[in-house]
Amino acid sequence: MQPIGILGGTFDPLHKGHVSIANQACELLSLQSISVVPVNIPPHKYMPVAGTEHRLNMINAIINQYDIMSLDSRELDRNEISYTIDTLRSFREDYKKHSLCLLMGRDAFNQIDSWHQWEALLNYAHIVVAERQAQETTLSRTLHHWIRKHVTDNVKTIRESLFGHIYFMQTTLIDISSSLIRESIKAGKKLDDYLFPETIDYINQHQLYQGKE
Repeated sequence: MQPIGILGGTFDPLHKGHVSIANQACELLSLQSISVVPVNIPPHKYMPVAGTEHRLNMINAIINQYDIMSLDSRELDRNEISYTIDTLRSFREDYKKHSLCLLMGRDAFNQIDSWHQWEALLNYAHIVVAERQAQETTLSRTLHHWIRKHVTDNVKTIRESLFGHIYFMQTTLIDISSSLIRESIKAGKKLDDYLFPETIDYINQHQLYQGKE
């Protein structure tokens, strides 16, 4: 069976970098589908600036253009702190016979050893890390050892096993983050390179990210 991709985040707002990771993972790993999972209460970050309805509207306006992507609201439905380990356990219950691939950027992965029950994540899914060529990394000794224990460079391993491996996916990532986008909006900068036209129109229509955070 084809793997299932899982892309989580605050998506405050969803930007082209998120979609780029999803599309490149889809092509490389022959994903059956990608579930876009918006966070409810982030364990490490600020609360999202835009309200849940606005975030969902911005997400749906983009991913509805891609047959392979769909919104998954399970973290919002839990109405509690959004621990990734709980989400992966839930996905594993739903997809017992599928490879699951948790998609993330390298910056997030470099801090994964601060996540709740982080070492158990691989008991439920693979971790697919999107990184730019020669991207600088700073890792803890514990995380470095964990990577060496579980890393694979074989795409076939990710496709044919259900969980347990880390795969580094070389990508043409857009060097942007949602926080930088919000700062750029407040500064009145153009964001055509980073946001889809539908997102820009929605932000302008609802005057999102205009004030102090």
